[in-house]
Amino acid sequence: MCCFLWSPSGGLKLRFTIIFHTDKGPYMNIVERMISLQLRGFRLLPHFLLRLMGVEVPKGVEFKDNKLGGARFVHGAVGTVLHPKTRIGKGVWIFQGVTVGKASPWSPDHEEEGCYIGDGAILCAGSKVLFKDNEVLTVGEGTIVAANAVLTQSTGRFEIWGGVPARQIGTRQDVHRV
Repeated sequence: MCCFLWSPSGGLKLRFTIIFHTDKGPYMNIVERMISLQLRGFRLLPHFLLRLMGVEVPKGVEFKDNKLGGARFVHGAVGTVLHPKTRIGKGVWIFQGVTVGKASPWSPDHEEEGCYIGDGAILCAGSKVLFKDNEVLTVGEGTIVAANAVLTQSTGRFEIWGGVPARQIGTRQDVHRV
């Protein structure tokens, strides 16, 4: 929406306002707003603005209920790249610099299965989730993938994974958030 405003001291000013109707209220950040617009069929402006911020969320990415499903892109999620065959559950938190993609990008595209990130999972800053051909990698419900971890295998529910390559380093006790 565009409107002109007149102020006695500043003269005529042009003001742009984008009005969004969201399920998450006014606390939705710009990345979440742009992805929400993409999911509703708007492609050009959201794609351009996400690219400017270094965020790549292709239209093939599936969110729970075909909405954001409560997924949070924390701290703007700058530098986040998601593979087109990624499915994201409800209430997932994705921090900046997260990559979800193929472990072997040189193989043909028709052999890939993808990645499922379970409800309430947390992908911390810089974590990498890499799936192999003909395999579905599942990040379990409530699982935390620690900062800068490289996850190459499926996880169970409410686990904590860290390291390069990632291995289970603990379990979650505070599961009330999920």
